[in-house]
Amino acid sequence: MGRSLVGSLVGSPSRKMKTVTLRETPATGVLPNFLVESKGGYMVQQLTIDRGDILFLYTDGIEESKRRFRNSSFEEILCQEGEKDTAHATHTVGQGDEELGPERVEAIINAAMNKQQYVLHKYHNPEGENHDLKFDFTRCNGTVEEAIMAMVSVEQIFRLYKDPKAGEDSRVLVDKKVDDFLRRHFNQYRDYCYDTMENPGNDAYILYTNVKEDEQYDDLTILGVYRK
Repeated sequence: MGRSLVGSLVGSPSRKMKTVTLRETPATGVLPNFLVESKGGYMVQQLTIDRGDILFLYTDGIEESKRRFRNSSFEEILCQEGEKDTAHATHTVGQGDEELGPERVEAIINAAMNKQQYVLHKYHNPEGENHDLKFDFTRCNGTVEEAIMAMVSVEQIFRLYKDPKAGEDSRVLVDKKVDDFLRRHFNQYRDYCYDTMENPGNDAYILYTNVKEDEQYDDLTILGVYRK
């Protein structure tokens, strides 16, 4: 399948993330094998990690997760804060959406690994520009599993929005593990995730009602490797 991987290394004892740039190679599944082999095949790349280091490998679906801009009436809009095509924080003027982005992903990992709080700010937020969403990771243990759950859970809330027109028939499918993590660490859980229904046919998931979400365009695959 055509996915690119991003590598991030959390070093001990600093427990701060740094991005590891690997040599560019073709995405798997996009080109036929004979063509890849004619170019020398896939390059084997070695990376040395020290004891206590954690290596995160994840598909670009997490960084490229998107949410659409909306006005206070929850109508989709384009950014108009500046001259067209100039930079405005996470996006450019004239654009109608923003990505979660590598800076947010890095901040989420650092907050989870260091048992800190994380604040998610959404630009052109229909609920108000000052309506930030807060996650409290201070009760975490700083594990690889918690950092992965933090990334997946914040990404879920990044795409979620509470449209006042949304009723019980507006449903968002959520993994129960994500729901449990949000219940423990998302400060505004009761505002966004409290109305639920069981998901018929697959009890590993739950349905949030009275909320909407922007479409998830790509799946999320995350691998964490810890060297003891």
